Amino acid sequence: CNREKAELPMLIIIIMNLIFNMITFGGFLLGVDNYLNIIYSNTNPMGSMTCLCWFLFINFFYKKSNKIVAIIYSIFSLIIMYLADSRTPLLMIFAYIIMNLIIKYKWLSAERLKKCFMYLLNIFLVAIICFSYFNKDNKMPTDIETKMYDFTTNRYYLWKYSVISLEDKPLTGVGSSQIGEKRFAKVPV
Repeated sequence: CNREKAELPMLIIIIMNLIFNMITFGGFLLGVDNYLNIIYSNTNPMGSMTCLCWFLFINFFYKKSNKIVAIIYSIFSLIIMYLADSRTPLLMIFAYIIMNLIIKYKWLSAERLKKCFMYLLNIFLVAIICFSYFNKDNKMPTDIETKMYDFTTNRYYLWKYSVISLEDKPLTGVGSSQIGEKRFAKVPV
């Protein structure tokens, strides 16, 4: 019963993402120079949201939908993820495959896997927040920060500025496009 209640909001999210992607893809086909700014601030949200919606579709709607529609939606989603040229969707797909293999071969139960994932995610978030906060006043990045920046494929300074920006606007934040633009103003590279 809870799954059925969740299906309508998930379907709305999938349809909205599809509409956004169709508009963005139309801009791409028409040769609009900066087609991503039509809807998305950069390629990472486009690829990530498309991947999440595709996973929702596969897990909740694929078997219920028309096979031709399902195949067309899946191919279009993969094209959008390819156009995004972002590693995030690839990592998400890789993690999804690994998690399904773990469950299929009963290395861990689905419930145990969720708990392990949540523990690791929380530990990671707390570590990034604490590390960023304790290093917020550095005029020059430390060796550890530089290594973290390289290891996280240039994401660390985004995370660090996100933590720092919460001091200015703790309830609303400054917005993802502001974080991307201003990360180097407050965080030296």
